[in-house]
Amino acid sequence: MMKRHNDLPLSSVLKQWAGSEKLKPMLIQKNLEAHWEEWFGKLIAKNTEKLSIRNRKLYIHIKSGPVKYELNLGRQNVMNLVNQKLGENYLEEVLVL
Repeated sequence: MMKRHNDLPLSSVLKQWAGSEKLKPMLIQKNLEAHWEEWFGKLIAKNTEKLSIRNRKLYIHIKSGPVKYELNLGRQNVMNLVNQKLGENYLEEVLVL
């Protein structure tokens, strides 16, 4: 079998595909949903109705007023922790709704 000059390892192709601007928010959201309780605890996870990412903004829908208030005060900390866990400064803003 002859090797072509434009052949790339599968890992490189998958990294390019996962890093595309259309897929990246969805993959980050799935990762965040999978680790939400681990990173923020049972109380916050139990009161979280929905997580969504659009335009580098994380929208957190909370059903409890007191939890919403506390999380709103710590929005910067939430953003810093998520960015740290992702290994990049992806999120620019966190909105608690």
